[in-house]
Amino acid sequence: MYLTLPITTIMKTLLIYILLFCTTTMTYAHWNPQNNDGNQQNKKDFSIEAYKKGLEEHVKRGAELTPQECEKLFPLMHEMMEKKKELSDQQRGLYKNLFNKDVSDSEYEDIINKSLDYDIQINKLEKAYYKKFHSIICWKKVFKVRHHIYTFQMGAMHRFNRRPPQQQMNNKK
Repeated sequence: MYLTLPITTIMKTLLIYILLFCTTTMTYAHWNPQNNDGNQQNKKDFSIEAYKKGLEEHVKRGAELTPQECEKLFPLMHEMMEKKKELSDQQRGLYKNLFNKDVSDSEYEDIINKSLDYDIQINKLEKAYYKKFHSIICWKKVFKVRHHIYTFQMGAMHRFNRRPPQQQMNNKK
């Protein structure tokens, strides 16, 4: 015997299946690593020039800087960031191959202390540069510049490290 259902029930069921198919397809297309539609930045495509340009635009807009302020501020900002990167690279060097070695407790203490010393150096460097920034812009704008540098970096890191959910779950094991 054939099961008879009202036509509206069949249409509703068909509509649900179509919607389910579409959402599944769109989700897969979004997270597919081969997807090259700009939603996922490829690590090979990273450009320091594009990063700097994006940072400058984000800071300029967010801190409401004039073109004259940008002209004076951005070289200092990039100089500060380069020096911070050098210190951070040295700090990361402390951890190189650390987990592959038999390290004593006193060596771990030494590494932690050296790492904290790098943190202090980075903070002192930032403080000195923010004072230099203040010679160009008011403290309110210095605060906004600092905030927008941070938000841009976090956003860039999030976009750069975006991976499909399947990979994220596998890496947590």
